Order: sequence, then C-alpha cells, then structure tokens
Amino acid sequence: MARVSGPFLSVSASGTVGKILTAATWKGIPYIREWFKPQNPKTTKQVEQRSRLTTAVEMWHAESADVKAAWDAYVAGQPLSGFNAYVKYIIDYHIANGTYPTAPVNPPA
Repeated sequence: MARVSGPFLSVSASGTVGKILTAATWKGIPYIREWFKPQNPKTTKQVEQRSRLTTAVEMWHAESADVKAAWDAYVAGQPLSGFNAYVKYIIDYHIANGTYPTAPVNPPA
C-alpha cells in the first residue's frame, strides 16, 4: 500500500499501488513509474558482485575520517559522493586484481 502525503501526485507519495504504479523519491525528486516484479535470479556473477559490494561498504565504514574526507574532496563538483567513488574503486580493483587493496585506500592521484 502506498503512503501519500497530501493529494496523490502533488506533494509526495511512496510505495506501490495495486502492482500497477510505484511512487518514490530520488535525490529529493518525487517520481512515479510502472511497477515491475523484482527478480533475484542469484546467478554466480550476481552473487559475486553483491559480495564485492558488501566488502567495499564494510571497508568504507572501517576507513578513517581523513580518508573519507579525501574521497569527498576527490569528487567535489561531480554528481556522486566520496562513498560512491570509493565503492566503485574497490569493486573495480577487485575485478582487475582478484584481491582487495589494503587500508587505507586513498583516492587515485
């Protein structure tokens, strides 16, 4: 059941209505899209990628405030956060090398 604040489609809404429409907010912008049945095939590649993502997020949480600030500065003016850039870097590094970098992981020069 969707939650609506104010008249539908005017203020904000979130959730799914009758497996027809899904309302949500992305970066503060409300939108409505067609509902689709979520899939979770659990293929080997999908499980590997989810594992990489989990590890990258855990590594981010273990980093110092200085390293996090460096990643935020690295992406200043770009439409992504230091967290996003860090996670992408860790995943790409693992795909290329088959291992994870050792902490601390500073932004590329």
